[in-house]
Amino acid sequence: MLIDGTQRKEQEGGENTTLGGTGQQSVTLSSGGGQTATQPNQAQKPSSSGSWTNLKSYIQNPNNATVNRIQQTGQNKLQSAQGAISQAQNVGQSAQKELSGIRENQQFAQNIFQDPTKASQEDINRFTNLRTSAQFDPSKPVSQFQETANQARQTQGQTAQTLQGLQTQGGISDYIRSIRQSPRFTQGSMALDKFLTTATDQGRQATQNLAQQGRALGERQDIQTLESQIGDMYGQIDPNLLAAQQFQNLANQRKQGFVSELEPNITEQRARQNIARNIFGENADQDIANAQQAQKLVNQKLDFDQINQSLLAIDRDLANLSRTAPQNLDTLYKQYTTQIAQPLRAEQALTADEIARLNALAQLSGQDVSDFLARTIGGQLQVPPTTAIGAGINSNNIINRGGAMGGIT
Repeated sequence: MLIDGTQRKEQEGGENTTLGGTGQQSVTLSSGGGQTATQPNQAQKPSSSGSWTNLKSYIQNPNNATVNRIQQTGQNKLQSAQGAISQAQNVGQSAQKELSGIRENQQFAQNIFQDPTKASQEDINRFTNLRTSAQFDPSKPVSQFQETANQARQTQGQTAQTLQGLQTQGGISDYIRSIRQSPRFTQGSMALDKFLTTATDQGRQATQNLAQQGRALGERQDIQTLESQIGDMYGQIDPNLLAAQQFQNLANQRKQGFVSELEPNITEQRARQNIARNIFGENADQDIANAQQAQKLVNQKLDFDQINQSLLAIDRDLANLSRTAPQNLDTLYKQYTTQIAQPLRAEQALTADEIARLNALAQLSGQDVSDFLARTIGGQLQVPPTTAIGAGINSNNIINRGGAMGGIT
């Protein structure tokens, strides 16, 4: 510990600390810092309560109390600054974790709409929770970190500046003064403490080490790095996707956007085409035309050769149809005309994939689209007789006449 005026008096056995040997006139440092003359040929004797007989032995003491106190207080300052930085790092890491969680939820919500039909029940439950109860506040962890970071930066800067100041005489004086709060600390005490700090190997080494540690402390960029990282993460967060209602709005927008895409396709013509495909297969349009052409030829009562000549242009599609559908054309055509004679619904104009996507979007948004799919889009149609193929012409008969139709098999 540093020696104040009273302690130094007790250690030196008197009011003044003597510079010199016995039996000689000498100059002493009084407790007030001035010089007084002692009587010649009077030897100074140690007090029974003192530890040192004179200043020389005090200076040569390897356990320099002044230097020890400087070292100890310096290490305490370093530990305090490092502790402040560590605390800021902990708060910063917590902020990063929270921001990362918010961003991950936002990305999940965006990605699930890329193909909602692939969403698992777990995904649906997670999004439902977001659109019903989410309440994210990314500014809160950022503010908490910034407050802690500002305090740590201030402590870091002040400590680094103080310790690096030990490289100068003025800095040493300021440091000694800052750690000596005793009202009995005088100019003489300051002179002695400064001498012990700057003129001894122990003192010089201590101040040099502390100055180097202060420089290293000042060069640390931990807080600045965290601030940059957290700032980047905060900038990636969508401010329009934080609350439950905003997630609900996202689902509504994606569902309604898809409905808008579907509307131009919800027509009577597309509904009839889909019905035909379900009955006749993927070549339904051409197959229906073939069947209608066959009906027309029969109704015109053309002779057999003329019918075969006309069928040569459509035999391929009819032959393909006969292989993919075991029923004869007459039966399939009756099914088709019966269905299209009924009022058509919106869902009949949509493909299976379109309906699946719409239902998935409706589930994510918590909305019902059954009324939308069931709405009527057309009335009863006038269609050819259900015996459209007629006159016994069906796939089997046509194939049996393959020799006359160019070899259909």
